[in-house]
Amino acid sequence: MVLCLKAWKSRSLPGLFLNNMNKYKCAVLVPARSGSVEIKNKNIIKFNKKSLLEFTLSQAKKSVLKQDIYVSSDSIKILNIAKKYGAYSIKRPLNISKSNSKLEPAIKHFIKSISMEYKYIMVLQPTSPLRKAKNINESLFEIIKQKKNSLISGSIYTDLTLWKEHKKKLSPLNYNPNNRKPRQKSSNFFLENGSIYIFKTKMFRKKNNRIDTNSLCYYLMSKIQSFEVDTFQDFKMTEKLHKINYY
Repeated sequence: MVLCLKAWKSRSLPGLFLNNMNKYKCAVLVPARSGSVEIKNKNIIKFNKKSLLEFTLSQAKKSVLKQDIYVSSDSIKILNIAKKYGAYSIKRPLNISKSNSKLEPAIKHFIKSISMEYKYIMVLQPTSPLRKAKNINESLFEIIKQKKNSLISGSIYTDLTLWKEHKKKLSPLNYNPNNRKPRQKSSNFFLENGSIYIFKTKMFRKKNNRIDTNSLCYYLMSKIQSFEVDTFQDFKMTEKLHKINYY
């Protein structure tokens, strides 16, 4: 998803927000199925001495949402790791845990599996290990402050030139190569990074989607923090950045 956006301003967490967390009840959902297409058991292989799943759970445990963390998985091994970190485990059915399964069915199953009613649900994917606890806190504050139904995280890019590849042929998506604008006149583009999603439970039940395009805000993260682990190359590069704390 690419969104044109205006300049983003930094923000901080006011004490009033932190003192009224019960009013803004939010669950953290970590979806972590077994297996993967390119990296076998990606969520639990060692990444700087801990697994991708463990780093995400550690981030969540350091946040204001440390009491309401859930892991949804088809793997008993993964659910045992969740229990070790004090998270609740949700056994996900195999039919919604395939390589081509979307996230929405897992979210729907999660909502049906718990007795607690949360106003918000925050999804943290293990494939974004450069996320920090402060990002979790600040993104929750942002959706509450903006009074929106949904939030996505990502980074802003300027002079982003996108091409569509089809059958080894390229076609421009967002600009005319014959009329290239100066960088200073280019639009800002927001690139969704998959690190943090927040949405109102009530909205999800109605739309069966984590994103409400009519009521959407965003949380800005650095380009480095936006790296995701999907391939072996991603894994090695992100592991090195994480090791030297270069994020």
